[in-house]
Amino acid sequence: MKNLNQIISALLLPAILYSSCQKIDLIPEKNIGEDNLRSAKKISCEVAEFSSLYGSPGNLQNQIHFKKSFANGSINKITSVVYSGGDISNMVTYQLIQKDRTISFIREGTNDTAFVVTLNSNGQVTGTRGGNKPDFNYLPTSFTYSNARLTSMKINFSGKELVSSFNFQNGNLRSIQDQVTADETPGRIEYEYGVGTKVSKQLYFDEPRKFSWNTFTLLQFMGFFPELDGESVRTRTTVYWENNYKAYDRKLINHQIDGNGRLMQYAVSGVADGEISMRYLLDWNCSANAVIGSQETQNTGN
Repeated sequence: MKNLNQIISALLLPAILYSSCQKIDLIPEKNIGEDNLRSAKKISCEVAEFSSLYGSPGNLQNQIHFKKSFANGSINKITSVVYSGGDISNMVTYQLIQKDRTISFIREGTNDTAFVVTLNSNGQVTGTRGGNKPDFNYLPTSFTYSNARLTSMKINFSGKELVSSFNFQNGNLRSIQDQVTADETPGRIEYEYGVGTKVSKQLYFDEPRKFSWNTFTLLQFMGFFPELDGESVRTRTTVYWENNYKAYDRKLINHQIDGNGRLMQYAVSGVADGEISMRYLLDWNCSANAVIGSQETQNTGN
C-alpha cells in the first residue's frame, strides 16, 4: 500500500500562488442580495463540486472529488471518486431516482442499480442495500442518530460488522472512532478546529478514506449528515489506521470564506515544515432545494 503522506508531501504547489502562512480570508459575495432572497425562501446552498489542485510548479493538476448535477432544484446525478487503500482508484457516475423513502443509485447509461438508500421520516439515511447489480465498492451500511446527529455507522463486510462512532464537541465533529476488532488497535480520525471562527456552510474532504467507507463517503458527498460539517473552521486532520499507524496528519490553513459565511477553499500543509501540498476548492449551487433526486417511478430491478 502506498504511503499517502509521502505522496502528498512530494506534491508542492507554487509558492507564488499560495502562501504557507495561516490566515482566514473573507471574500466579498457578488450576489448577496440574491442569496439572501433564496435563504428567505428556505432554499439551501449545496456544494455542487469539490476539487483539489496538486502538482509541481508549471504542472498543476485538478482532481474532482465529486460533482453534482441538478434538475428542478434537486440533485439528479452525481460523479464521485472511489477509494481503495486510502487512494482514489476510480470515478463513477450515478443517476438518482427517488421513490417514496428510497433513493436508487443507477449507474449512468444503464439500468443497473448499484445500491438503494432508505430514509426515515426526517430525511436521514437509515441504511443501504444492494440493487439488482450490486457494486462491491459500496457495502451495505446502516446509520443511527441521537438528537438529529449521526452517532454510529455499521458496515456489513464479508459477514462481519464494522462499527464506527461519531463524537462531537462544541458543535464540531471531533473524532470518528472504529470499534475494536480482534486484537488490533482500532483506527480513528481526529479533527481540530479554530473555535473562535464560525462559518455557516463548509465541507472538508482532504483525508484518505478506507474502501469500506465508500458508501458513507458518497452519501456525505450527497449532502446527508450536515452535522459532520461543523460550526467552526477545521484546522487539523489526523488519520490513524489500525495499530496506531498514522496515515495522514495535516494542518488546514488559508481558509477563504465568502460574505455569506461559506467556505470557498482551503489548503493543507505539513505539521512540521508548513509546506502546502494541496488546495481544495468548493463550488456552491444556491438554487438547490433538496439533497435528493427527482421523484420518479422507474423499473430499477430492485
